Amino acid sequence: MRVVLGAMLQVILWSSFMITVRSILHEFARQCIAAGAVLRGRKVLNVVIIKSSRYDSEDGFVWRNWKAILPSNTQATIYSLVKDIQTNWRLGMKTVIITREYDETVQDVNPARITRLCNTFSAQTLVMVVGVQTNEFARASDVALDFQARGIQAIIGGFHVSGVLKVFPRDGSELSCRAHREMGLDRLTDKGVSLFAGEAEGRMLNLLLDFMNNQFQRVYDYLLDPPDLTNEAVPEPVWSIRHHFIFPGSSTVDTCRGCPFKCTYCTIKNVQGRKIRARGVPVYVDGLRRNWRQGINAYFVTSDNEARDPLWPERFEAQIAMREQEGIETGFMVQVDTQCHKIQGFIPQAAAAGCNAAFIGLETVNPDNLQAVDKKQNRVSEYHDLNEALRKHGIAIQYGYMIGLPHDTFDSVVRDVDTLIELEPDLTTFFIATPLPGADDHQGFFKAGIAMDSDPNAYDCFSRVVMDHPLMSREELLRAYQYAWQKMYSVENMVRILKNNTGEYYWRRFWSLTWYKYALDVAERHPMITGFVRLRSRHSRRKTFPQMSWGKFQLYNLMENIRMWRKTLRLGKTMIETWLQSRQRSEIEQRIGNLVASRGGKWVSLRVIDLKEVYRAQGLKVPSVSQLVSQMITARTTRQDIEENWTALKYKISRGKVWELLRPNSIRFVLTDICLHLLFIKELLTGSRTNI
Repeated sequence: MRVVLGAMLQVILWSSFMITVRSILHEFARQCIAAGAVLRGRKVLNVVIIKSSRYDSEDGFVWRNWKAILPSNTQATIYSLVKDIQTNWRLGMKTVIITREYDETVQDVNPARITRLCNTFSAQTLVMVVGVQTNEFARASDVALDFQARGIQAIIGGFHVSGVLKVFPRDGSELSCRAHREMGLDRLTDKGVSLFAGEAEGRMLNLLLDFMNNQFQRVYDYLLDPPDLTNEAVPEPVWSIRHHFIFPGSSTVDTCRGCPFKCTYCTIKNVQGRKIRARGVPVYVDGLRRNWRQGINAYFVTSDNEARDPLWPERFEAQIAMREQEGIETGFMVQVDTQCHKIQGFIPQAAAAGCNAAFIGLETVNPDNLQAVDKKQNRVSEYHDLNEALRKHGIAIQYGYMIGLPHDTFDSVVRDVDTLIELEPDLTTFFIATPLPGADDHQGFFKAGIAMDSDPNAYDCFSRVVMDHPLMSREELLRAYQYAWQKMYSVENMVRILKNNTGEYYWRRFWSLTWYKYALDVAERHPMITGFVRLRSRHSRRKTFPQMSWGKFQLYNLMENIRMWRKTLRLGKTMIETWLQSRQRSEIEQRIGNLVASRGGKWVSLRVIDLKEVYRAQGLKVPSVSQLVSQMITARTTRQDIEENWTALKYKISRGKVWELLRPNSIRFVLTDICLHLLFIKELLTGSRTNI
């Protein structure tokens, strides 16, 4: 495992160097285009599109990683709309648009440096901070205000702004004024930052014209006029930042927007509406073809509920035809409701079109909780039928589950998690029930004057409890939430999941479980937003935390990285144990395991002569001694005895008994563990290459 970590470190360093080189080349190209435009007497409009991150609650640094999982769909949408305006010269032949794209979850966003780059040549510059969720709003506000202080106009959009303006419209009422003040909107508009509420399709051209003509408004509110998506092209991935993601061949796409259901905790129905608006099938498949040619072959469909897309039959038929006739085989993961298995043909058609995973908003197995949040479309008694229908067509099942709904107690959560495990999902993602601005729950609590956390950074649904629960203390709720994660991703349950996923699915699930365990045990963050290898910038720390000197920051960063790599080593041992207990075994290996079990599970008691007897009892040819020695390792079902030996050995060494390392038994355990790690790495790489 240490060899693997060393190789990973080399890959990280080389990749970081290449990322830096690419960034320099991209910026050089932009400056050349700007210089050419100025020499030709054209105007230059810089459009900076930033997907902001959030502050870490523990140390106040911006949450940023070397690599992330998926790019922002909103950023891709804005980027594509601006690119279309430039490609078709919609601002006129005398104006050249230069875009700069930054995803702060994987890039360092430095307003001072970006301002200098944009001001190299005479130009107008507009900064768009896009797709801002409530937990990102504190950081997004600081970034926008920093640009504003440097004389650069900024505008913020996303679900936080849209949600607040939807449920608390600008009607001049005392309630709305208080909401805008307490939820941070007035702080921005008072300093000149503009707000954008709603969806950008069909509005981007007028927005840029307003900016260039010095008619920029403080608030752009399109919530009551959602766009028709029929002829809106699929967003093009932001190619300049594609190399910042672990899977550059993966992207996001939305087929429709809106949700017909009435769940009180959800912001979708208020921000995007309860009427489903679908992207036309011709423009959709054209976008898939275009992206396929650029290497995109997998998607996460961000639409809230693909099963309610009115065009799903035509959409899936078109994708099936692309697979069969054009060889364009794009895989995708969808979000669906628990009633999707009742829609005639939906699941088999989705599978045939390339769907390999479904994220299901199960939320709870407690009927009282479902009633409390008005999620009446979920029926606990039908969950097994849903699972069976998805598994029948090879679609992986991932549940979304909320802890802290009104009828939850710590004991009920313990019972409900056991019930959830019995449903045998492939993955489960837990969330803390959190009233988000734009949801009916938040609106009701705010109107009633119920105390909620005033820091938007806390509204991430996974790190903090933002209001009192009727049946649990905040500490107890957080403990129940952590228990759910630990129980679901214990070695015992991961083994159970993997044993249900044999053959070609085994390594797919193994990698997914490894990622979730990495997020929980190493990064200590929610798996759906975690990246790989944490990065920090000394200058992007939240102002409520003290700024560190250069030396103190480097020491702090070093110690945090050492802790991360230590936790990574422990993760490796956990996943080796999971692999040993879950992998398929030959008949001989099973008989060897039975022999060890009859001896109390002590693998240390196994000898070469024992293996010879197993072969002879089966009437099989006895392999060579070297092969038998190898099989003593490969037949293992656990490394528990090795771990116990390491613990005892470390204790003896700490007591000064260094010579214990040279004892034959110690040498044997060390060599066995090394061979076991190497075997695991070999299986991990070869099995993954074959089956993922």
